[in-house]
Amino acid sequence: IPYADFPKTLHIRVKDLDTGCVRTDSLEIKTNPKVPAEPEEPKITECDGDDADGKTYFDLTAVSGLISGTDDTNYIYYETLADAQANTNAISDPGHWKNPTPYNHRVYVRVQRADHCDNLASIQTVVYPYIKVQDQPDVTVCEFESDGKTPSRVDLWEEVKFMHSEVNSLPEYPNLLDDLDITFYTSDTLQIPSTELSAYLVPVGKTKLKVRFQSKTTKCYQIRELTITKTPAPKLNQVSHLLCDDNLDEVYDLVLSTLDTDIPSTAGNYEISYHESALEAETAGGTAINKDSLYTIPYADFPKTLHIRVKDLDTGCVRTDSLEIKTNPKVTVSPEVELTACDGDNNGFAEFDLTLVQNAISTESDITYTYFLSLDDAQKNQNPITAITAYTNLVSNLDSVYVRVEENPGLNTRCPSLSRIKLQTYYPPNPLPKAVSICPRTKTILDAGDFDEYLWSTGETTKEITVGEAGIYTVTVTKYLNYGLSCSATFQVEVNLLEEPVITDLQEGDDYITVIAKGPLPLEYSIDNKHWQRSNMFTDLGAGIYTFYVRSLANGCEGIPSKGIIFKIPNVITPNGDGYNDTWRLCGLDLFDTTSHIKIFDRYGKQVFEQDSRSCFIWDGKYLGRNLPTTSYWYIITIADGRQFTGWILLRNYDEDYR
Repeated sequence: IPYADFPKTLHIRVKDLDTGCVRTDSLEIKTNPKVPAEPEEPKITECDGDDADGKTYFDLTAVSGLISGTDDTNYIYYETLADAQANTNAISDPGHWKNPTPYNHRVYVRVQRADHCDNLASIQTVVYPYIKVQDQPDVTVCEFESDGKTPSRVDLWEEVKFMHSEVNSLPEYPNLLDDLDITFYTSDTLQIPSTELSAYLVPVGKTKLKVRFQSKTTKCYQIRELTITKTPAPKLNQVSHLLCDDNLDEVYDLVLSTLDTDIPSTAGNYEISYHESALEAETAGGTAINKDSLYTIPYADFPKTLHIRVKDLDTGCVRTDSLEIKTNPKVTVSPEVELTACDGDNNGFAEFDLTLVQNAISTESDITYTYFLSLDDAQKNQNPITAITAYTNLVSNLDSVYVRVEENPGLNTRCPSLSRIKLQTYYPPNPLPKAVSICPRTKTILDAGDFDEYLWSTGETTKEITVGEAGIYTVTVTKYLNYGLSCSATFQVEVNLLEEPVITDLQEGDDYITVIAKGPLPLEYSIDNKHWQRSNMFTDLGAGIYTFYVRSLANGCEGIPSKGIIFKIPNVITPNGDGYNDTWRLCGLDLFDTTSHIKIFDRYGKQVFEQDSRSCFIWDGKYLGRNLPTTSYWYIITIADGRQFTGWILLRNYDEDYR
């Protein structure tokens, strides 16, 4: 009878087989109500143990309240439906019952209560599989990524794969991993944020993390340990290499492999390479510098930064860094200085004190100077010159020596430098001609050239002197050389007088004068010292005083000028006091340097007048204060240069009316 049909009414027919009589009636079949039970089957889930057999202990009574909510209810648990229905083989300890079949088992419950019929319910027991995970004891990473400088980080999601690699191995739960939440802890309580899990930074050394694998549905979990060992990269010294151009060829070079032992700070099995760029060192790309050959660095590139890649061949870990190759500043020097010495015998050779130029080469302190004959010796620091204060040049007139300038030993703050001393001998050039010719009564300037001191045989100390006499003149000139040195030499010049033209006579006529001269031909003549002519006659001259000049075209000398006179001697005197011709006058005597003389005679030879004068002859026509008669008188004029002039004078005495 289906439970829902209660109470069930049946109809009965009773026939008496002996009599054949029949009677019908109804029969009501009733049942007590079943103990109320919830329609939904309770489910109990427990986590499997580490034996991973799919079986574990359940407290079946924990869900009895979910089967029936009524009081005074009794629950009897059975492993099979048959046992529950037969009410046999009840579970003796339902509070500590272990499922007989792995993972899933249905337990049947007989629910009893007074005045009720038993009810039958079931409980679904589920064993959540053992989360089969394992420790990861050895995750090893290098301190830096392959670029040797970026701190390495660990992808924990990647490393945990090994730990849960067998989680899905149960046929019953092939997708168990999908149900798991995986979390990471640095301690029992400190969880690593999810944002860091794909790039988790661990310190150098051993780091132990806890990893929790927990079911999203049942919260079953396992905790395992993830051990990460970060291997240190090679430890490097802070290398800064000092490089000098010791051979002074302006080329800085070194073999880089000589630095290998200086770079790692600890001994080890290292592979060291040198690169021009950081990218090449970090990626190990491109071509590393050949460290066993000479590596050249132009001076302009200092400080030079190279990039090094150091790989520990035992661990495979890499560190990259930069290597600074520096050079100290060179001792500051003048690349070339000049030193001049006096070549006393003018043969192209002299003694030089090479030490004189040290301060000109460099003003720095704590340095030494070494001198060499050749550039090669200076570069190789060999065969130094020993006689440095009395060195004689090997090449005449111009020579060179080389100077290696280095700081004193032990300082190590400056690199050596190279300088060159240009050696030059000096002998004063002769500033004077061998001889100088001058005209008489002229002067010439003797120029001793550009020197610093002069001493003439005349006692004068000037650059130039003026001389007008023939003779031999000497001058000692001194030139100041560099570094307090000087050089002197004495030179001479002979001054000669040229032959000059000489005016020997002046021949005067009434209106002309002829100049008579001798001297180096050809000669030229002038009356004004401006206009010159080849003719010695000057015509159309009026009365007066004239100066005549002569010069030689052969040597340019001029003779002594000579003065001539054209006398216009008056031949009439009328001393009557009327203001006309009252006196006889002849001037121009001042032309001559000394006194001229005149005498006047009557026709009988009697001297009636005599006078000496340097300017003018003046006769008033009288003799001893008395008028002389009208008649002719004769004169004799003797001028200062000895020439004489003679002639007559007509003297007339008459009154004004007569005139």
